[in-house]
Amino acid sequence: MDVTRDNFNEPTILNDIKQALERCDFIALDAEFSGLGNYGEGSDKAMDTPAQRYTRKRKHSMEYLILQMGICTYRFDPKTKIYTAQPFKFHVFPSANQKEIIYRSQAKSIDFLAN
Repeated sequence: MDVTRDNFNEPTILNDIKQALERCDFIALDAEFSGLGNYGEGSDKAMDTPAQRYTRKRKHSMEYLILQMGICTYRFDPKTKIYTAQPFKFHVFPSANQKEIIYRSQAKSIDFLAN
């Protein structure tokens, strides 16, 4: 379900999100950035520890904006042994009504979101 500025405050949208979060067995989060910055020192190294990789990714991601935020709830049905997913995609790109924001972007990240 797409959650936008126009429908965010609709009671049905907020209720759907609240119920999905209350009933789920687990959730997954995903953030789509205006870029990734995986160049040179930002590239993954084969012998990185998870902490090293996280620190490097975090440092380089701070240069970019989050354009979309995804939350997906999962609920397990013991009878069918199947998980049901209920995704919510939040468009969080800054509004023109907000303070002017200057940010970096990478063409391949925007292309990924557009396609």
